[in-house]
Amino acid sequence: MIDKVRCAVGSSFPIGLKINSSDQLEGGLTQEDALEAIRILDHTSIDLIEISGGTYFPGAKASSDSTVGGPYFVNFAQRAQKVTSVPLMITGGIKTRKDALDSLATGAADMVGLARYGIESQAYE
Repeated sequence: MIDKVRCAVGSSFPIGLKINSSDQLEGGLTQEDALEAIRILDHTSIDLIEISGGTYFPGAKASSDSTVGGPYFVNFAQRAQKVTSVPLMITGGIKTRKDALDSLATGAADMVGLARYGIESQAYE
């Protein structure tokens, strides 16, 4: 499928793919599964892999439930860096400028994704 997209858009158009590091469901996608998918993606013409996680499935744990604070996927991204040369972006739990800069400084991510939702969100510092 990636080859078909690449054929349609050409070599100068960037193609990114978002993948969960885990869906946090019993019997679901594990981090090992996600790392294997990233290993496979490393042999394609993908230009960017965005790492996220979780699911909206009722009763599923939220990504924020499994972390002490700060960016959610830095540790997974550090593992993923070892199996791919494709640039990685992490999204989730990045609430301050420092969180973003620290994530980049560790080398875990090549870029960060930011989003805001709901009226309870606070502005990034």
